Amino acid sequence: MLKIVEWCEENGKLLIVDESFVDFSECAESLLCNSVLERYRKSLVVVRSVSKSCGLSCLSLSILASGDVDAISVVRDNIGQWNINSVVEFALQIFSKYESDYKDSCQRFIKGRRRLAKAHQGISFFRVVPSQSGYVMCEIKNKYTAEQLSGILIERNVQVCGQGKFVRFAVRSKDDNDKLLKVLSAL
Repeated sequence: MLKIVEWCEENGKLLIVDESFVDFSECAESLLCNSVLERYRKSLVVVRSVSKSCGLSCLSLSILASGDVDAISVVRDNIGQWNINSVVEFALQIFSKYESDYKDSCQRFIKGRRRLAKAHQGISFFRVVPSQSGYVMCEIKNKYTAEQLSGILIERNVQVCGQGKFVRFAVRSKDDNDKLLKVLSAL
């Protein structure tokens, strides 16, 4: 990622990086650090949905960071200002208390995604697309369209998202993932 940022710096381009799911990646290195933001102040903006990464989607809390003080001022002056409600404030206050639990949870999630992706590789009509997000994406090589497969899975009470030649399966609990794999293996 730093090579891309460096290229942008050298060529006068601005790169906006969404790190909302970085905590769930195999290499959870963030660009949200002062040394990186200051070095690439004219070419890098980092956004992150804290709500998504912490599983608090209802709280709508995000970060926008850049070493470009003028750009931050423009954003601050032109964005609607809402007070942080008491629920968000409380969540921020107690986050450090549960930070190690959160990191452990992220590691368990990563292991679950690896396990699910590996199991999907054993399904003859799938090609697993590498993912660092909250799902395993598969290209359907033959046998079904995404719409057909989605219909079959929905009939068996398995939630799926698909279109054309691709389907994606959310990484869920071990029991839910096992149920999915059992249904897929029977097809």
